[in-house]
Amino acid sequence: MLFVSSRIFDSSLTPPQSDDGLAAPDSDDENAIKGIEDVSINDASAMASAVAATATYIASNPDAAAGAIVEKVKNEQMASALKSFDKIHVLLRACITPNFFKTGDVGKHATAIKIIINNNADLQRWAISSCEWLCREASTTSFPLLLKLMYDEDILDEEVLLLWAGSADTRDSFVDKEVTEERRKELHESAKQFIEWLEEAESESDDEEN
Repeated sequence: MLFVSSRIFDSSLTPPQSDDGLAAPDSDDENAIKGIEDVSINDASAMASAVAATATYIASNPDAAAGAIVEKVKNEQMASALKSFDKIHVLLRACITPNFFKTGDVGKHATAIKIIINNNADLQRWAISSCEWLCREASTTSFPLLLKLMYDEDILDEEVLLLWAGSADTRDSFVDKEVTEERRKELHESAKQFIEWLEEAESESDDEEN
């Protein structure tokens, strides 16, 4: 964690001036900003390394059991000093390929994905975040299809999907920084029909119960 030291204010001190009369940048502030940038770069590099190692393992061991894949993901997450919730990002980025619909990636790795998520609603939101990341440069039609496949495999719950849909107007903490705001909104828009289908199904279910 990066800590920026604070200073006690002394009104008798005058900040150094630049040639244009403005206060010159504080070297400590510049170093702090540089440190934050370095942390972001290191996090991205660590993630890329963990994803690459996991993808290589999956490709080299096509018959690997779900438990073995999960163990590989956990080892890479710890070795790269990533956060605990990053395990779902590592796995999805490693196992979901651009041709996921044709290759059946979601169904093939559903068990491993569900082991990582373990019915945790927050991890399901992070999984949706990974789907956004995976589709950040793909056709928008890929995104709702990916969500539907994950819903069909009981990876994503209806309640979590509807909660995500309700955040369309707000960029929450689950959104990956590599997904631009414009792209985030496009992805939400592309999933509208799927979300409406979920809402109708939920309404019909409620009517039957009553």
